[in-house]
Amino acid sequence: MKDHIPARCPYCHGKARYYFGIRSSIYNHCLECDLIYRVNAQGSDVKVRKYYEESYYDQYTTDQEGGHRQCLNSHILDLIETRKRTGRILDVGMGLGFFLNDAQKRGWQIYGIEPSKKSSEMAMELLGKKVFTGTLKEYKENGNFDVITFINALDHSVEPWREIEYARSQMKPQGLIYLRFPNGLIHTLIYRLALKFKMTNLISKYLVFHEYCITVKYIKKILKDFGFEGIEIANSRPSEGDPHKLFQNEFYTRSIKKIMYAINSIVYILSIKKIILGVSIEIIAFKK
Repeated sequence: MKDHIPARCPYCHGKARYYFGIRSSIYNHCLECDLIYRVNAQGSDVKVRKYYEESYYDQYTTDQEGGHRQCLNSHILDLIETRKRTGRILDVGMGLGFFLNDAQKRGWQIYGIEPSKKSSEMAMELLGKKVFTGTLKEYKENGNFDVITFINALDHSVEPWREIEYARSQMKPQGLIYLRFPNGLIHTLIYRLALKFKMTNLISKYLVFHEYCITVKYIKKILKDFGFEGIEIANSRPSEGDPHKLFQNEFYTRSIKKIMYAINSIVYILSIKKIILGVSIEIIAFKK
């Protein structure tokens, strides 16, 4: 099967190699730009879109409900507001709209984009008419936004580099982009080690693989390629609770998350902000 896997990166067209397989998906790793991508993800735009429109809500809304992201939302807004006080903010892949609801309470002019029809309907009930059902590519308004956020959304897209390009076109000069997604390097490294020691059944439910596994090296490259500067990358604060019931006791989940975040933060500081071991990473950058 490996002989039939495309050997060119969909972004930079550099040489790529087979990296790993999980369930029915195969992932390649670009040896030049460091992108880790699901084979044929780029050719399945209609299929991916249909999944997020019709099925995503039923499978994954538990992660947004129950206040599990309240602390994370507050952290993201605090981080943004150290650079931008208030203004026009667009959240791409807004889910049920809780992040924007918190932003509105702080005085932001809020706008959201969400491909899931059910999620969009729920968000509209919460936020009113500032919700667009669809994708950023389809969003035709001249947004002129101060801030655009992608919170656990970029790695779901068919072409994440296009999302960055579209976002830039909707931003004011010196507009801020905030990104959060699973740390592709860490998730794939853990899985490949589990494969080696035949422990995938135990570990795979704790790992996240969507259309792409985005690494620090890759996100730096595409942000620079599409005209962003002042790039800051760090371990992301984790969400609270255990909405997917990975452990029997939610107290253990919260404790483990806090301990791991503290350890990763210490390593990050001691390495002069070069080593990022967290399971999720966050990025801030500014449009040139």
